[in-house]
Parts: sequence; C-alpha cells; structure tokens
Amino acid sequence: PPTPYNHRRQRQMCIRDRPRSEDWLVPIGLMLGIVRDEDVLVEGRVSARLMGALDEIQRITVERSTFSPIRLEASTVEPTPSVHASRVLSCLSGGVDAFFTALDPNLEIDEHLYIHGFEVHVENDQVLVSLLPRIKAAADALVRPLRLAETNWRSVIGPISRGRDTPAFFVCMPSLFSIGHLLGSPVGTLVVPQTQDPTFERGDALSITSYVEQWSSEGLRFIEHGHVPRLEKVRRLVESDVAMRYLRVCWDTRGLAYNCGRCLKCLRALVHLKLVGAEGRCETLPSRLRLRALRHSYQESVEHLCYMDDNIREAEAQGLEELAEAIRI
Repeated sequence: PPTPYNHRRQRQMCIRDRPRSEDWLVPIGLMLGIVRDEDVLVEGRVSARLMGALDEIQRITVERSTFSPIRLEASTVEPTPSVHASRVLSCLSGGVDAFFTALDPNLEIDEHLYIHGFEVHVENDQVLVSLLPRIKAAADALVRPLRLAETNWRSVIGPISRGRDTPAFFVCMPSLFSIGHLLGSPVGTLVVPQTQDPTFERGDALSITSYVEQWSSEGLRFIEHGHVPRLEKVRRLVESDVAMRYLRVCWDTRGLAYNCGRCLKCLRALVHLKLVGAEGRCETLPSRLRLRALRHSYQESVEHLCYMDDNIREAEAQGLEELAEAIRI
C-alpha cells in the first residue's frame, strides 16, 4: 500500500558505510552457539575489547538460564578503529522507555534508529507499512533524522530455541548489538533505552547496564539509559505533546492498529496514565480506563507482575481502592 514514507528506499540508507570490522557477527554468533551448544569461529577481524568481554557476557547469560558457556574465536583480534566525529543514535520504537530517553535534555542525540523485526517477525511487512510513518513523524517532531534497520533474527533464533529456557532479553537483544556494529562510521554511540527484564532482581539494575555496555568495541559504545521507575517515566512523558501524540505500547499487531487499547500493555499504560493524573491525555489510547477490562486481563509474564505490584501500591497510596482491587484481580 502507498505510504507517505518510502520505507523501501530507507532500507538502502541504513548502512551508509562499510562496517569497521566483523564485530557484528559476534553477538549473533555467540547466541546461536549458546542455543545450539556449539563453539563458534568468526572469520574476520574482531574487536579486542569485545572479545575480552565475552566471558562476562556469558557469565551474565548463563546465570539466568539453562545455557552453558561456549568458546568463540576469531581469525584476527585487534582494536576496531574509532571515529573522531562520532554521532549518537538512540533507538526509537514509540514506547515509554524509548520516549523517555528521546526526551532527556542531557543526551545529545543526533539520530534515531527504528528496528523492524525486533518485536515482530520481519516478514510481517504490513506492520512496517502501518507503523513506520508515525514513528517517522515522531522523529521529525523531535527534529532528528530516522534510520530504519531490519532483522530476521526472531525467525532464525525461534525455531532452534523452541523448547529451551531462553530468556527473551538475551536472545533478542544481541540482534540490536549486531545492527549497531553494522552501522559503520560515523556512528560512535548507540543509546539503548532501559527495559526492565524479569530475569534480573529489582536491585540488579547495574548488571543490566553492565551487560549492555559489555558489547561495546573500541569504535562503538553502547549505553543503556533510563533506570527510572515506570511511573516516573510516564510523568515525564505526559509533559510532552510529541509523546502523547505518538506513544505506542501495543504488541497486538493482528489488526494493525497503532494501539489496540485492549491488550495487557495498553491496559497497563492506561493504568499508569490514570495514576499520574493524565487519563485521556494520550491521543493514541482510549480516553478512559475500563476497570472491567482490567479485571479480565491475563497476566502473561513476571515482568508485568512486577509492574502491577508497583501500580497496586501507588493506587492504594492515592486512595484508589477500586483501581487497586481491579489490578489485584
């Protein structure tokens, strides 16, 4: 279908220069090797810094899964060339974490990066055509260019990891690190909006940050940003007209709606908006939270349970007993 934003042309613009090394093969190679329990050889030049961090990366990974460490080697190990006039990219999906990072005045972000295939299978091109124009409009409103990347990582890792204890945080995030290393110069920093991972304890945020930053090379630095409670992030977002115009939290892509307004993530966002006194403020979500829908929603993961526990405490603190009971049910 025609779209105001030519995503097929943008596909050709993501990688503007040749990668500075074969560092991009390390994240996907390591995860494939771990899931298949096979050693890996990367044929090419790989960052000495990145290779030196693999033991710590694997330690964090196997501690929270049933995986075992593997051996990953490279043909050549030496420092990856750095960039003098490097640009800063930040991932922009349209979600709460991404907007919180994008709106931070202390971050000097030059461009945004949207990855198709990170949340849904890359073959679902209708989702890209449906969502991308609004993500592009959000980047334009933030006065920053948008790069598009695509990955078939979910299609590759899914079949071979089925039936294994595979924490999504570990099997999905490496595709982001690979794309970062593929971008080439003049990208020097990729900011990763912080996403709470249920396999980490609440007080273990520094370990998540360490995990993300371990994937850096001499030429590209990964930074995780936004270790702030979710309600505090939403309070920041409701002050932004851009965030309230383009916020996207939904994972239900069957109807190609920007936000379906019915799934658990949409309901959770509506709860957050109500708790910060901004119900009806977001243009992409229903104007009010229906408690009946909340009572009948299904808790699908530990991550959501953690958020709901926080929301119950906040609702009770505000004297919203009916809302607290609906969340509890």
